[in-house]
Amino acid sequence: LGRSPRMQYHAKSLISKGWTVHFVGYSGNPTIDALKRSDFVKFHRFSNPLENFKTLRKHFYPIFAILKLLVVYLKLLLVFAKIKRPGLILVQNPPALPVLMS
Repeated sequence: LGRSPRMQYHAKSLISKGWTVHFVGYSGNPTIDALKRSDFVKFHRFSNPLENFKTLRKHFYPIFAILKLLVVYLKLLLVFAKIKRPGLILVQNPPALPVLMS
């Protein structure tokens, strides 16, 4: 979630206006302190799918790309099923394809 400073500052701006922000993405990188401390931010983190198969991915990239797309799509569907319907969705591109499919 902490890989994109731009998205974090968009979220910071929204919470300063009173919006509740659901930050959805891969775990692993820290987020800015303003987001960590806010009661208006809910984090939905998941691991990067197929990360443990780096050597195989090089040889079978098309298969792993499709698998990753499906895994991320399903994880996003689960997150979206848990949260209240959002008034606004900001998408970092790439990897926007699974999000746009959801």
